[in-house]
Amino acid sequence: MVRFYFGLLLVLLSYSPPLIAQTAPPLERLISVDLRNEALGAALEQISRAGGFTFSYNPAHIVVSGPVTVRLTQTPVREVLNQVFNGSVVYNSRGNHVILLRQPRRDAAPKNLLFEGYIVDEQTGARLSQASVFEKTTLASTVSSPYGYYRIRLPAGKPQLRLEVRRQDYVGETVVIRAQTPHSLTVRLAPVPKSRPRPVRPVRTLAGEGSARRVVLDTARRRTLPSSLPAPDVDAVLTASADSTPVQAALLSRARLGLKRLLTSAQQAVHDVNMSRDTLSRDWQFSFLPNIGTNHRLSGQISNRYSLNALAGRSFGVRAVEVGGLLNYVRSTVHGVQIAGLGNLVGGSVTGVQIAGLGNLPGGPVRGAQVAGLLNLNPDSTRGVAVAGLANVMSGSTKGALIAGFTNVVKKDFAGLQVAGFSNKATSGSAAVAQVAGFLNYRRRTPAPPGAPTTSRVLQVAGFANLAPDSVGETRGVQVAGFLNVARHIRGIQLAPFNVADTVDGVSIGVLSFVRHGYRRGEVWAGEALQANIGLKMGGSSRFYNILAVGAQSFGSTFRWAVGYGIGTEPRLSNRLRLSIDALTYQVNEQEVWTNDLNQLNQLRFLLGWQLGRGRATLVTGPTLNVLVSEYQGADASKYGSELGRDQLTFLDRTSGQTLVRAWLGFQGGLRF
Repeated sequence: MVRFYFGLLLVLLSYSPPLIAQTAPPLERLISVDLRNEALGAALEQISRAGGFTFSYNPAHIVVSGPVTVRLTQTPVREVLNQVFNGSVVYNSRGNHVILLRQPRRDAAPKNLLFEGYIVDEQTGARLSQASVFEKTTLASTVSSPYGYYRIRLPAGKPQLRLEVRRQDYVGETVVIRAQTPHSLTVRLAPVPKSRPRPVRPVRTLAGEGSARRVVLDTARRRTLPSSLPAPDVDAVLTASADSTPVQAALLSRARLGLKRLLTSAQQAVHDVNMSRDTLSRDWQFSFLPNIGTNHRLSGQISNRYSLNALAGRSFGVRAVEVGGLLNYVRSTVHGVQIAGLGNLVGGSVTGVQIAGLGNLPGGPVRGAQVAGLLNLNPDSTRGVAVAGLANVMSGSTKGALIAGFTNVVKKDFAGLQVAGFSNKATSGSAAVAQVAGFLNYRRRTPAPPGAPTTSRVLQVAGFANLAPDSVGETRGVQVAGFLNVARHIRGIQLAPFNVADTVDGVSIGVLSFVRHGYRRGEVWAGEALQANIGLKMGGSSRFYNILAVGAQSFGSTFRWAVGYGIGTEPRLSNRLRLSIDALTYQVNEQEVWTNDLNQLNQLRFLLGWQLGRGRATLVTGPTLNVLVSEYQGADASKYGSELGRDQLTFLDRTSGQTLVRAWLGFQGGLRF
C-alpha cells in the first residue's frame, strides 16, 4: 500500500507542469507551435491542444487568407493568435475557452488607437508584471498584468506618440510611435546593473506595424533601485511611505498610513514606485475623487499650479493654490495655499498656508501658517504660526507661535510663543520661550551647542503649575502659577503659592519657597509679647523669604503659646550689618490646648543684625509694632479679649462688641544662625 501511494505521488509530480500551466488564463499560457501551410481549422486544433483549452467561434465569421504558417517557441497564446489572424479577429477567454469574434469595422477616422503587448525581461525573456505604461501628453496609463500583458488606448490623429514604460529595478524605455494604426508591441526592459553606470541608449522610432524599436530617455538620471523585489508590492509601497522616524508617534504613523491607503489605488501605488523620477507638470487640474479627474491615474506623478478637488484629490505637488471639499493629498511639496474642508495630507514640505476643518499632516518642514479645527501634526521642523482647536504636535524643531485650544507639544528645540487652554510642553536650548496655559506649562532644557550661550529666557504663566526642572544651563525670566513653580537654575521671579528651585538669583514669592541653595536662617529671640521664640527663615534669596515661628509666654499661672507665619526682606547695609524687615502673624493660645477663638498677634519688626566675628552667628535687635485682635476669652462674659500686651507701652486699646483691638510698641533681641 505504501508503494502504491508513493508511485501515485511520483505520477502526479511528473504531470505537475501541465497542471500548473492550466492555472493561467488560456490567452496567457505559453505554447510552442510549428504550423506549416496548415488550414485554419487544423491550426486552431494544434493551438488548442498545445494550450489545453478549446476554441469557440463561428466559422463563417473567421476567415484567413491562405494557409497558416507560424513557428513560435514558448510564446503566449495571445501572440500566437496575433500572428495567425494579423488583427482581423478579436478574442477573449472565459474559463477554459477562447472565444473568437470578427473584428468590428473600423471607422475611417478613429478617435482612439489600441496598443497592446507584453513587457518582458530583455535578458531572461520572463514576462514582467506591474510595469507602468503611460503617455505623457494625454496622461493615459495602465499597469501590466501578472502575466506581463498591457493594453492602452491612445488618441488618433497625433503625428507622434511616445509610449513610456517604467518598472522598478529596470532601465526605463520610451517607444516613439508614428504609425496611425493599432499595434501589438512587445517592450523589452533591461535590468539595472547593480554596480555599473546606467547606459544611455540612442533614440529610435517605430514607423509602422511590425517594426517596433526601443527608445531610452533620461536613463542617466534615474535612480538605481534595489533589485530584491520581483515586483512592486502595493502594501510595501504604502507602508514605506509612512513615517517611521523614532520621534514620530505610533498614532500619527497609523493615521498617515490609513489616509494614504484611502486615497491611493493599487495602480497608483505601483506608478508611484515605477515612476519615481518621472514628474509631470500641469497648470491646473480638477478631480472628483483621486482616481476620477483630469490627471487620471497619473495624479500622483503630476505637479499642478492650481488644483480643485470636489471631494478628494491626489497629486505630486502644488505650486500655487489647492482647494478640496474634503481631503487634499500631495505626495511631495506644497508652495502656496492649501485649503480643505476636512484635512490636508502632504508627503513633503509646506511653504505657505494650510487651512483645514479637521487637521493638517505635512510630511516635511513647514514654513508659513497652519490653521486647523482640530490638529496640526508636523513630523519635521516648523517656522511660522500654527493655530488648532485642539492641539499642535511638532516633532521637529519649531520657531514661531503655537496656539491651541487644549495643548501644544514640541518634541525638539522650540523658540517662540505657546498659548494653550490646558497645557504646553516644549524643549529648548538657549532660545527664548513664552508659555501661557490654563493649567500646566512644561519646559525641558537641552544642552546648548559648543560656543552657544547657556542662558535661556523664559516666561511661564499657568493656572496651576509651571515646570522647568532640568539642570542644563540657566533660565532667565518669570514664572507665574496658581499653585506651583518648579525650576532648576532661575534668574528672575517666581510667583506662586509654592515655589521649588535649586538656585534662585532673583526672588521667589509665595507662601512657601523651597530652594536647595537659597536663603535659610534660624533665629532665637525674646520680646515683651512672647518671652521665648524660635523661627526659621527660608526663600530663594534674602530679597524675599518666608518665616515659620513658635513663641511662648508664662507669668505665674498664665501660660500662652503661639504659632506664627510671616514674610520678610533683608537688605544689606555693609559687609557685617544687615537690616531685617519682617511681618508676622501669630495665633495665640491662652491655654495649653489649641483654641479656635480669634486671638491674633500681628508684628512688624525692624531688626538690625551685626555679624559676630567670622562665625555664622548674627546679633539681632530692634523695635516692633504689635497689634492684637482678640475676641471673647474664657467663661466670664464680662471679660473681653486677651490680657496680652495690657501692661506694655499701649497707645490703642479699644473694644467693639466682643472684639478687642490693642496696639503697643515693643522690643526684641536675639541671635540669628
